Amino acid sequence: MNRKSLILLTLLCICSPANAQFWRDYTVADGLSDNRVYRIVTDSVGFLWFYTGSGMDRFDGTDFVHFDYKDDQSYPTHVSTDTVKSPTSDRKWFIRFPYGVRCCNPDFPKFDVIKREANEAIWPPVKNTLEGIMLPPDIHRPICALTAQDGTLYVGTANNGIHVLKGKIHEQYRKENSALVSNSILALVEDSAHTIVMSTANGLARFYPKQKTFFHWLPSQGMEVGTFLENSACRTDDGKLAFGTYDGTIIFDESIRIPRSFKSHLILTNISAGGEEIGDNLNFSPLHLSHIQGNLSMDISNICFDNPHEILYQWIFSDGSDTWNRPSRNRHIHYKLTPGEYTLTIRAISSDDFKTLEEQKLNIKIDEPWWWNSLAKGGYILLAALLGGFIWRLIIQRNRRKKTIEKLELLLKSNHSILENLDEQDDNEFLMKVNQIVTKNLSNDQYSVVQLYEEMGMSRTSFFTRMKKATGFGPLEFIRECRMQHARQLLRTTRKNISEIAYDCGYNDPKYFSDVFKKQVGVNPTAFRKGEI
Repeated sequence: MNRKSLILLTLLCICSPANAQFWRDYTVADGLSDNRVYRIVTDSVGFLWFYTGSGMDRFDGTDFVHFDYKDDQSYPTHVSTDTVKSPTSDRKWFIRFPYGVRCCNPDFPKFDVIKREANEAIWPPVKNTLEGIMLPPDIHRPICALTAQDGTLYVGTANNGIHVLKGKIHEQYRKENSALVSNSILALVEDSAHTIVMSTANGLARFYPKQKTFFHWLPSQGMEVGTFLENSACRTDDGKLAFGTYDGTIIFDESIRIPRSFKSHLILTNISAGGEEIGDNLNFSPLHLSHIQGNLSMDISNICFDNPHEILYQWIFSDGSDTWNRPSRNRHIHYKLTPGEYTLTIRAISSDDFKTLEEQKLNIKIDEPWWWNSLAKGGYILLAALLGGFIWRLIIQRNRRKKTIEKLELLLKSNHSILENLDEQDDNEFLMKVNQIVTKNLSNDQYSVVQLYEEMGMSRTSFFTRMKKATGFGPLEFIRECRMQHARQLLRTTRKNISEIAYDCGYNDPKYFSDVFKKQVGVNPTAFRKGEI
């Protein structure tokens, strides 16, 4: 049995259907010289070569053969992308050290020193390259590169995802714009189906170029391996993939696909409305809330779900003011809602192909406050009508008072000429008589309303009713208005001082007279005389 067959048999055992483990870990316990596997390469015979922190290991599928370089203590502890060169036609390996290049002959477990001239020929300097591949200047912090069989160039970066370049097309995939689980791409391998398998900072990923989708093998799915190392990956001729880690290496058949069983059942947990904890909603039952519970928050959860790390969530409110958010792993929903009815639609989406796995709807009703229900609105309408009527009545009374004041001013000029222009004869005769009596007693500070309606020969009730109808004033207001009209006339037509005018108008206290005058007219008597109004 040749060496290639031994490797094939060994790796086929790893992928046995009866074995729930889809890959095999190799560590120092299995014969590896060091768990730090910096590079993995294969030769034409079928051997796998592991460049570790303690030398080169050759693996034939069963045993490891160690190629030591203990005589040179300058070997690197961290390997750059081009430290190990693939074997030449004579199956020799070349390894770059800080102080030169060493050559490894597979038939002899030792290293030979290469002259400086040969060293420069093996690694020709190329600016802005990754293993001699020219890279565009907008690719930052490249780690690994792979030229696929169709000519597509894949470049993995330290924290900027993976770049895909084919002709003039340049695409970049990151966590933010795709289902990629990590932006740190450490190693790349193409399998026979022309999909790209890559190690990342968060497990393994497989990229399907035609569909532009990702499929992941994460620690949550049982891949209990250490941290992957940069550029430590290889595919054998018989279809095995190997990746190096800080804890050894893993090897698996390229046809392996981790079974996906999406038994998604969405539920809502940690529901809070208006600062009050409501609890959980396992079956999306409708929420009926008061107006003070409009500050609504909740978390999306799921049960009976096999791969929770591969789920993305998306939601929208059907009130017309919102749009679908971009699918993400964010599970927290928070909205401030006004009274009304809403429908919250939530989706669970596969991170591999962005297919919707489940969609649920939650109906939400926020009640209006008591002071804004139908009965309250009817009361507000009635109140507004009453207020409007009251204001309208005030306007009518104000106009009537204005008309009465105009009549009084005319009556003070002529007690008879005004009658020719008045339409309401009875009211005018009544008003004429009242005015004559009041005018005759303007200077009498003891004159009262009782004396007025007695002189008119009327009862108190009849007199008050008639006065209100004819003038819009009560009797006391009418007397005060007559005195103010007389005061205005004296201020305009005489040189009497303020005290004399106050006495003539029935006020014994000039200061009180000035206060009443300012309240009625808007300015004090002195300002009125100066024409400030």
